[in-house]
Amino acid sequence: WAPMIRKFRRMARGPPASALPMMAMQVQMSETPEPSRNEVQSPPKAGFTARLADFGWAMGALLQWWRVHIGPVGLLVRLRSLVRRRESWLVLLAVIVGALAGIVVTALREISYGLQRLLYQIPHGTRLSALDSLPLDAALIPALGGVLLALIAFVLRRRKTRSVDLVEANALHGGKLSMSDSLIVTGQTVVSNGFGASVGLEAAYTQMSGVLASSLGDLLQLRRSDMRKLVGCGAAGAIAAAFGAPLTG
Repeated sequence: WAPMIRKFRRMARGPPASALPMMAMQVQMSETPEPSRNEVQSPPKAGFTARLADFGWAMGALLQWWRVHIGPVGLLVRLRSLVRRRESWLVLLAVIVGALAGIVVTALREISYGLQRLLYQIPHGTRLSALDSLPLDAALIPALGGVLLALIAFVLRRRKTRSVDLVEANALHGGKLSMSDSLIVTGQTVVSNGFGASVGLEAAYTQMSGVLASSLGDLLQLRRSDMRKLVGCGAAGAIAAAFGAPLTG
């Protein structure tokens, strides 16, 4: 009778405890047929059911605690608190941003050099700027790149907002950078360099590294001053990785 009694205690919570066994017996006799001897729950089985119910409740409470304190939301809240309270956590965050900047620099460099190898048919490991001469028809490749950039600029004229670079964002907007603007600046720089224009990739390096730092700062809801520091760390890490001088950043 133990499971039936607990059920009515949860449903009623009003009648006295002494009346619950009688109520359970009356309801069972009126609504259900008389169980056979094989269906009657023995005391050991009732105890096992109670322990199973307690175990289920404990697991539910544990999962709830995990979601609040250890899960993605709880972990994010704890990280925000740590970064705001301790400068050392901001330094650790800057180290992570610097490592991401190095990965960004490597990826963009490989994309640009791969585009040069594809367009100019130069062997792997050879720099376009190191070649003594090129075929005459190769002069059309930078012109095609200019046409492509002009088409991109014509399409971007329909945008209601202009692109904001890293320096302006850090000086006027508290380090807030747009991912779409950064992708546009990076794409234009990679296309220019890949088609052979005499421009460097530093703008793409700093823009993408800065927007990653800005996105991470937004995720952790950093203060304005901390956000600007983190974006500056992203740009410095990108320049350091580009020139192979990590202590410079």
